[in-house]
Amino acid sequence: AFKLVPALAPPRVSRHIPSDPNAAAMGGGIAKGASAATLAAKDEELKDLVASLDPESRAKLAKALAQTAAPTDAKPAGGCKIFALPASMNAMGPVLLALSTGCGEMESIPMEKWKEPDFLAVNPFGQIPAVKDSDFTMAESNAVLRYLACKYAPELYPKSPKTRGIIDWAMERFSTSVYSDVVEVVYPILGYAAPPSDAEAAGKKCTDSLESFCKVFLKSKFVIGDNMSIADYKV
Repeated sequence: AFKLVPALAPPRVSRHIPSDPNAAAMGGGIAKGASAATLAAKDEELKDLVASLDPESRAKLAKALAQTAAPTDAKPAGGCKIFALPASMNAMGPVLLALSTGCGEMESIPMEKWKEPDFLAVNPFGQIPAVKDSDFTMAESNAVLRYLACKYAPELYPKSPKTRGIIDWAMERFSTSVYSDVVEVVYPILGYAAPPSDAEAAGKKCTDSLESFCKVFLKSKFVIGDNMSIADYKV
């Protein structure tokens, strides 16, 4: 507990805090810690009272205010650009993750611009999805999902090796096997590819592939159970 002098009583402090109609917009006024510290610093009497505390109490007070103003579980604000096309299966996972977590938005880029210098500066291989996060750039669907989760939504990619193992397994299985079967059926409908030579056979192969994936990875509500993960954004 702090060794406060008697004059530093809560009722006296509250009387010296000016009324502010915008207090709610400031995060709830004195209840948020940072706003309280700012208001108190403007009060000369409070400054004198705080100055009268012994050094140890002042240090404890400063530490408490700092912890209140900057909680350790705060997530960084995002301004990511996810370069993508609206119907791209590989790109939509990162786009949806960025939008749902508020860490970024989609930057639509037509195929004819993939090989232009501006985009090649983001992804030298000239493919989507790719991400630009401030001065950092990278690409590939699964890698982008992992990056966004690690930085902005760690709950979607838990640190448990076993949980990550299931997530990564599901994502790689979808990428290497299921994706090609689905693309052969879906992309012709969207105008991204020519129709398969045997539409009925392609449809059956796609259905079988999806069903086998679901039997292994979607036994519960989501891939890892009751909570979403980046694997669910992938599929």
